[in-house]
Amino acid sequence: GKVARLRKMIYGLPESGRRFSEVVMKFFDSLKKDGSSRVRSIVSDRMAYVWKWIDPATGKEEVLRAALHVDDFLVSVSSPAIKAEFERRMASYFGEGRATGGEPVTYHLGMRIER
Repeated sequence: GKVARLRKMIYGLPESGRRFSEVVMKFFDSLKKDGSSRVRSIVSDRMAYVWKWIDPATGKEEVLRAALHVDDFLVSVSSPAIKAEFERRMASYFGEGRATGGEPVTYHLGMRIER
């Protein structure tokens, strides 16, 4: 027989959720490296984050709030600029085509969302 070592997480394994959480934490840590932003996880929930970023075009501080549930992000933003920057950085970190979505949400975890 042969033994192979997996390089990716597989859905359904007991450690998949924990491993994905670690990857997400590393991604949010990477957002701090440019010096123009701050990231923190919320004390009551390690999978909820606040990212504050200075928009180089305006010099204004923008805010993004993100919550992770299983493998989905629910994100609220203070401007289209920070949304575009977040999507660019996700694509850069995880790879083009791996980070998808960006559509407005109407339901999440059984709750209806109205704007």
